[in-house]
Amino acid sequence: MISNESVVYSNGSIKVPENIRDYLGIVSGSRVLFLKDEDGRIYLQMEKPSARSVFEKYKGKIDIDEESITELRGVV
Repeated sequence: MISNESVVYSNGSIKVPENIRDYLGIVSGSRVLFLKDEDGRIYLQMEKPSARSVFEKYKGKIDIDEESITELRGVV
């Protein structure tokens, strides 16, 4: 079992320890779930991103010329 202590700041935010972030793959902007079981234990779980959210950050960010677009259309 991994055990770490963290501080709750005045705005309610919590810094997740680095080894826990690394283990869960948490990076800036990640969404996490706090789960409570019947015994009152709290668990932190990495939320699985939807396929849409994975690609959302790339929306509108392609830099391609018209010739390349025409060439790609011929491939499909």
